Amino acid sequence: MEPSKRTDELLALTGKQCVYCEGGTVMMGRVLRVDIEDDWGARFVIQIIPTEGFSRFRHSTTEPCAMWQLLSINEQGIHARLVNWSIIVKEDTIQKIKSLVLQGLDDNDFVRELIRVQHGV
Repeated sequence: MEPSKRTDELLALTGKQCVYCEGGTVMMGRVLRVDIEDDWGARFVIQIIPTEGFSRFRHSTTEPCAMWQLLSINEQGIHARLVNWSIIVKEDTIQKIKSLVLQGLDDNDFVRELIRVQHGV
């Protein structure tokens, strides 16, 4: 189903704890707001929650957005192709990522394991 037809699912993310990933940056956060633009796509306002072991971010919020054609929604959360960001809201996946962060892996091993966790491998 096209993401634009799943606006209720997107709006239901408001208030949820999340892990926000963009490129090699991984941050704990909370979805503060979801703005839907029917003819374009969606914007997410993410409050960054500074958490030991996770990436640091100099702002208190970030606002990833993408047009409908780039968004995919699954049980893990939201992913945007081409712009390379994900909002992970599935609680057990968040816990796995927290555990992964605490392992102190080097960057290459961390990214490899993060991809496995995100895709349930």
